[in-house]
Amino acid sequence: MIKVIAKFFVNQNKIDQFIQLSKELIENTRKENGCIKYELFEDTTKNTVFSIIEEWENTQALDAHFNSKHFTEIIPQLELTVTQKIEVNIYKQII
Repeated sequence: MIKVIAKFFVNQNKIDQFIQLSKELIENTRKENGCIKYELFEDTTKNTVFSIIEEWENTQALDAHFNSKHFTEIIPQLELTVTQKIEVNIYKQII
């Protein structure tokens, strides 16, 4: 299993736009083969920080996601809503 945590630092004035774009990305991604979970969370102490937490069956499914039409179209739009580079960490399950 592969887990991904993508952290977004969103411009205060673009939160609604960020959430709408994320909703579209999430709805399409959940239909992909190999997607176990794909969820958006808001930081409990800072309302401009969001994380998409993902679970994938394997790296092949994740690679297919990175190359999907909805991902390659929506991520550049999400990048326009953030104040700094998106942080992406990819983990493999050990235990």
